[in-house]
Amino acid sequence: DEHILLPRKQKLVVDERRYAVRQVSSGRNHTLVLLRNQSDDTSVVLSCGSGERHQLGREGSWRRLEPIDGLSHHVVVRLSCGANHSMALTSAGQIFCWGCNLFGQLGESAVKWCPVVAIGLNVWFVLFVVCEGIGNKVDESVAKPSLVKRLAAEMVVQIASGGNHSLALTINGYIYSWGSNAFGQLGNGMKGNCENSVNTSPIEIISLRSVPIRQLSCGGSHSALLSYTGALYMWGKNEFGQLGLNDIQNRSLPTVQTTLRSQRIAFIDCGEEHTVALTSDGGLFSWGAVGTREDSQRRSQRIAFIDCGEEHTVALTSDGGLFSWGAGMYGQLGHAKTRNEILPRRVFELMGNVVTQVSCGRCHTLASIGSNGRLYSFGLNGSGQLGIGTQVSKSVPINVSGKWAHLGVKDVCVRNIAGSLLPVISDNQSSNPSPNTSDPNSPPKSRSPPKSRSPPKDREEDMDNQMSIDELSDGDDSDRDISDIASSDETAIIEEPDDMTKEVIKTPGFICTSDMIVSTKPDSIEIDEYLSDPDSDSQLHTERQQLVLKEIVASKGDQSFVLVVRLTDSSCPLDFRFNQSFDEIYKLDNKRLKLLNETLEDNAISLDDIDYIENAFTSISCWNSSFIDSETTADSALPAIDWISAQKAFEFIENAKNSRIKELVYQSILKLIPVLPDINDQNSLDPEVLRIYLLLPLFHLFRTDYKNPEIMRKLIAGYMRAVLRLHDYAIDVIKQWFRRLDAKHFRQIVVNVKNYITEVFDIQNKQNKANETVEPEGRRIDAALHDNLGLSLDFMALLHRVNQKSNKMSYKDFYIEGIHDMIDVERDYVEWLQYRSGGQSNRMAGVKPLFLCNYAFIFDPPAKTQILTIDSKVQQSEAYDHSLYTSLINPIIYGNALLVETPFLVLSVDRQNILQQTINQLCYRSQTRNVFKKPLKVNFEGEEAIDAGIGMKKEFFILLMKEVLDQKYGMFCEYNETNSIWLNPGEAADNDELVNYSLIGIICGLAIYNQVIIYLPFPLVLYKKLLEEPLDLEDLNCLDPILTKNLRQILETTYSEEEFNAIYSDMNFTITLTCFGSPVEYELESGGKTKALNYNNRKDYVNLYWNHILNESVKQKFQSFKDGFHRVMDPGILSLFHAEELMQLVSGQEVYDWHLMQTSATRYKEPFSASHPTIGMFWNVFHSLTNDQKKKFLLFLTGSDRIPILGMKALNIIIQPMRVSDDHLPVAHTCFNVLDLPEHYSSDHKLRQKLLQAIECIHVFTLA
Repeated sequence: DEHILLPRKQKLVVDERRYAVRQVSSGRNHTLVLLRNQSDDTSVVLSCGSGERHQLGREGSWRRLEPIDGLSHHVVVRLSCGANHSMALTSAGQIFCWGCNLFGQLGESAVKWCPVVAIGLNVWFVLFVVCEGIGNKVDESVAKPSLVKRLAAEMVVQIASGGNHSLALTINGYIYSWGSNAFGQLGNGMKGNCENSVNTSPIEIISLRSVPIRQLSCGGSHSALLSYTGALYMWGKNEFGQLGLNDIQNRSLPTVQTTLRSQRIAFIDCGEEHTVALTSDGGLFSWGAVGTREDSQRRSQRIAFIDCGEEHTVALTSDGGLFSWGAGMYGQLGHAKTRNEILPRRVFELMGNVVTQVSCGRCHTLASIGSNGRLYSFGLNGSGQLGIGTQVSKSVPINVSGKWAHLGVKDVCVRNIAGSLLPVISDNQSSNPSPNTSDPNSPPKSRSPPKSRSPPKDREEDMDNQMSIDELSDGDDSDRDISDIASSDETAIIEEPDDMTKEVIKTPGFICTSDMIVSTKPDSIEIDEYLSDPDSDSQLHTERQQLVLKEIVASKGDQSFVLVVRLTDSSCPLDFRFNQSFDEIYKLDNKRLKLLNETLEDNAISLDDIDYIENAFTSISCWNSSFIDSETTADSALPAIDWISAQKAFEFIENAKNSRIKELVYQSILKLIPVLPDINDQNSLDPEVLRIYLLLPLFHLFRTDYKNPEIMRKLIAGYMRAVLRLHDYAIDVIKQWFRRLDAKHFRQIVVNVKNYITEVFDIQNKQNKANETVEPEGRRIDAALHDNLGLSLDFMALLHRVNQKSNKMSYKDFYIEGIHDMIDVERDYVEWLQYRSGGQSNRMAGVKPLFLCNYAFIFDPPAKTQILTIDSKVQQSEAYDHSLYTSLINPIIYGNALLVETPFLVLSVDRQNILQQTINQLCYRSQTRNVFKKPLKVNFEGEEAIDAGIGMKKEFFILLMKEVLDQKYGMFCEYNETNSIWLNPGEAADNDELVNYSLIGIICGLAIYNQVIIYLPFPLVLYKKLLEEPLDLEDLNCLDPILTKNLRQILETTYSEEEFNAIYSDMNFTITLTCFGSPVEYELESGGKTKALNYNNRKDYVNLYWNHILNESVKQKFQSFKDGFHRVMDPGILSLFHAEELMQLVSGQEVYDWHLMQTSATRYKEPFSASHPTIGMFWNVFHSLTNDQKKKFLLFLTGSDRIPILGMKALNIIIQPMRVSDDHLPVAHTCFNVLDLPEHYSSDHKLRQKLLQAIECIHVFTLA
């Protein structure tokens, strides 16, 4: 027949017990059907329709579904039809194509084609001819399935067909395209000109190699790709905006659809000139010829499925609602009108029904109700594609009557005397319903007139040997609805069956409301609800079953198909609302990795496992498709990694029992390193392609084996080089992800890099030792190792910058402990200074200078102190040399010997007037440039002590600061809660007061500059201000923890707004501080006295409060203090330190390890030794002292009761013998940390008595 107007059963000459219909795919005018054997995994592909371009793949009748013999030896798993070509994918991952090949869409040849534009027509079209001299002309069509040889060695898992182009996805995540490229739909970067309008051989789309691909889709002349993280890539024709890129420019390269990146796209579909996307949370977006829009009801309607026709789109909601929009000129939207809709609109006539399936043809729509198995159609009907018996188009859903049972109601089998079965739907109506009576809320039903002819007698024999596909046709219509019987002159009788013999048909999803038998007169029709009729006179006793609708398919053209199955407990109709599944590429799958983990050492590794490892672990796409965290919101700021699953996977690899598996994985990853992806900008690729950079460090060799040079060079250094070579946009993404990374995983990356750097240092030290025996000109350095060290330091710098913004870990975690023992820190600093000033580095020739001082964040406090010490020595030396030079030149130039300048900063002070004398001398000398950079010498008037070390300086600073901090001068106020002092608040009385603060800053700077530890009760916040570190409320805690707690309670109140305002109603924006013993009120802001504290402004109040105490109230005074401090200490060198470290540098640490002091910080002069009886007696007495007494001893011996920032080892104590009686007291030389002990003591008691007596006398220096 030319047109088939009613559902017609197609007879498939196969054994129905062995084969089941798996897929129906249609092009514009042809159809393919895939049947799969359920027992031996074989397949049959049938075709019918137009064969003018050989798209049927066979000879014979085009009117019937007949098998394609060319595929009989292959197991086909997927079909895809273009406009006039066909594709089949086999279980072996091979692609067979046939049909029209005018555009090379079959991937058969490498022949180049040239387009020639026809002239003189109102519309232009393209003729393709073979370019002369290029090769043999390819066939315009291929009659039989032909293997796409270019992909024969690949394992293809997905295929998609556009109008005249094709796409294929391999199991390792590579995409190939071929066919027409007139609009760039192949995505290879070539534009549709003479040379590139056709690509007859599959070519990989290189730019997508790193994308975690989930789904492919093709429109007429555009292509779309959906990734596992929900990113959408579009390319090809864009005349109607079908790419959704906010313009109408064609794209020849895949381009990220950034507008929807905040959505997690779960499914895409392409129409001829438009595209739709469905999000995982039911959001719906569409663009192109249907108009660009977001579903306005997206937040109230959760979309579960979408499908595209040529110019219209339909959507199913999770609750079974049906929406449609787009072109409606043929009624394909089902809105009872033939107008277009620019926004999704619900199909009103199907409201109240749960629609579970919907499918779009070119200009018509099919919809199925899962609960009752009914099918509705609407739209264009010129070819009878609606299946309603006419060729009249319908703009509202019309019920399609076919040879399948309606569920959700009482199902019975209708059998005439000859034995033919008819499905009957009681629909809970009376036994004799009126044909004109219907539910006003239900959609209109199409009724066929009663037919008098009897069905053929051999119908049941055919049924036992055929698969059932109902095509909407006007053929044999032996099945009748119960309404047809009711409207005839046959009287129906309803009776209860025998309880012992009845067998009620039950199907999933509906409930039988009654057990009844419907029958007519014996001489006409017998209606029975049993699966078989034991009383029948028929010779047929095979089990008879009803057919139910399984799936509906509307083709790309004007055909409709219904797949039906026999009624069983498992024959539930498909529900399109559930997530669609796709054939997937390889992933790093924990189940499979666990099996690999359990493979014993002596067992052979299967070829399948080897193939999996070599394909999955060498594919960036496979890595990026793995461990997707479905709970993560669609946001490029998050890598969407399931860290628990990922960590488990790499534990399986690390603990694999078979070492060859670990080696295979390692070698596969090495192949991956050189080709790690990059992104130029946000439009080229989605940041998801960079996920691999976060996953790779989980591989155990990144953290466990640093002794292997190959692993260091190829794996670890290769990884860091790949990160650092990324473009700025990609680097920004990586840093953003690192900032959002879990602290545990971020810390592990930092530890990995630190371990790598430490290992490089160790190797370099060995090389340096080897070079010591070689002349300087013959010394060599491993340039590759040197470069890799630079890489690792640059990578660590990147991590450090990330941590500065995210505070994932303490800055101390970046320290390489003991680095001053690994490298020559002082030499590195001096050469760094020379290089910065334009001098030449003393590093070996041919090697790019690398200075660790550019990476000061890896220096621990001892290393930083060494740098500060050498910096002070350098500056002191320069000041000393400058003084000597001035002393020699000035008398010559000015003729005045009095202009000789001393090379030292000498302070002579009296203990009784130490503060005033010091201030006077500092004021006098402050006029001289760089005077405070000179080495400091202190003389105490009237005392014989000579400043030969740091002991005199220690004493000087201790006594001086005791005076400075005395409350009688009123420069500082004390916080008793924390035993801290702070600058007195308020404006300075005069300029002299500011000068005093400046001098105090100079004194503090001199202490640090001259490596003197003095105890200053300044809080940590003062050092933060000196280093210009940001402050917050918590910094107030080191001064006044109670006030801080109260302010925090205001900020984090649990009171409601009304309660808060009532409680704090008497507070305003003022603060009261004590100045010189008297309370003074200050406004926190202008008009603060009249501004009440309330719930809405509490944050402003708290911020202004702590800021006033720490900043505003001491602004002038602190600035003077800071200026004085910086006259001595260069801010550049101070930037090496954090506030806590600077505080420890000034005041020392209070971390005591007395046993370490005995074993590592003390040396002896003969005859003393660690085993000498007097030394043993001394340490026994010392360890028996209280902690306060031990600290007094430290003060007695070194001039300070605190430990240097370098630790106990830096004390360098020396104990030497005195040949005197034990009645003498021990003597301390604080300048050199030397202790004199009598060589012999009569008893422990005697030594203890004299030692305690000595440590109480620590005020006056005498010449020893």
